[in-house]
Amino acid sequence: MIISMNSPSCKRVLHWPPIHFLGEVSYSLYLWDFVVLLYCVHLLYGKIPLWEILCLVVVLSIIVSWFSYRWIEVPSMNLGRTLSNAFQSPSGA
Repeated sequence: MIISMNSPSCKRVLHWPPIHFLGEVSYSLYLWDFVVLLYCVHLLYGKIPLWEILCLVVVLSIIVSWFSYRWIEVPSMNLGRTLSNAFQSPSGA
């Protein structure tokens, strides 16, 4: 964390669009990757090589995570922001 705050090259890497995208969907990725892994292994094990299943899991996990981020996380964050603003006192205290 200290390096990323003080290193211009590290900041550049972290602002690279693919890395930034993974940072945005990271919580959804954390929630869905194991589910996708179990589902794919259950359906495909013995039918296609394991390395192909794992490649598919990576791709599907990112896709499922993006949908989850877009359709669950973002609306939830917006709702929380709206409710928070609705219940703030008029004086701003």
